[in-house]
Amino acid sequence: MLRLFVFFLLLFVISIVDTLGLGPDNPITTGELWMFTGIAFVAIIGIGLMRSYQRRADQQRDEAPVDLNELAFDYVYQEKFRDASEDWTTVFSKDGEKSCELRIKFRHPVQRFLARYLDFFVFHVEVQGEGQTYDFKHNWKHLFKYKWDVYANGAYMGKFQTSFKAQSLNVDFQPEGRGQSLLYERMLGSAETKAWAGQEKVMEGQRERFKIRSNHRINVYSTDRDPALLIGLYHLTVLVRKN
Repeated sequence: MLRLFVFFLLLFVISIVDTLGLGPDNPITTGELWMFTGIAFVAIIGIGLMRSYQRRADQQRDEAPVDLNELAFDYVYQEKFRDASEDWTTVFSKDGEKSCELRIKFRHPVQRFLARYLDFFVFHVEVQGEGQTYDFKHNWKHLFKYKWDVYANGAYMGKFQTSFKAQSLNVDFQPEGRGQSLLYERMLGSAETKAWAGQEKVMEGQRERFKIRSNHRINVYSTDRDPALLIGLYHLTVLVRKN
C-alpha cells in the first residue's frame, strides 16, 4: 500500500509537470499519464474501502470467546494480524486463566493513518504481565529500519529490530548489558514463528493463515524468561510484514 501511494504521488507530479509543458518529450501523452494516475487513485480508494469493510466486519467478533478446548498450547489469544486492536487483548494460559494483556498504541492520528492505511509500522506495543509492564516504543531515529526500544516498568532493557531476508523475516532482540539476545524467525508466507536464544528454542507461535482475525497459539519452552515479554515480541513479528 505504501509503495502504491508513493507511485500515485509520483505519477500525479509527473502529470502536472507534463500538463504545464515543463517536462521533457516522451512517448506517453498527457491524457495517458492522467489515465494511469486515475487508475492508481482508484486502486488506493478500493484498498482503503476494503480494509474499512474488513474492520467493521471484525467488530462483530471482538467479543467472541476463545475456544481453549481446541487449542492445546501454553498460551492463546485472538487478534487481528493486519489491523491490530488499540483495545486490550487478553492472552489466556492453557488452564483458562488470564496470563497478560496487550495492545498497540499511537501517539497521534498521523501515526494511526500511516500504520493502518499505508503499512508504515510506527505503532507502539504495550504488554501488561504479572508484575511487569513492557513497552515497545518505535524509534523515530531509524524510521525505515523498524526499530523499537523496549522498556520494562519504565526502565530501558534493550532494542528490537526487524530485517527482511530473501526468504524470511528475522527479528533480533538485543538486551542491554550482557544478556543473551533473542532471534525470532518466520519464513515469508508462513504462519509459524520460532524464537531462539543461541541454539535453544525458547518459544514457538502459530496463527491461522489468510484470516484477518486469527487465533494465535504459543508454546513457551524457556523457564527463565517472562512469557509476557516473549509474547509481546512475538506480537510485533506478527504485525510487521514485508510490503
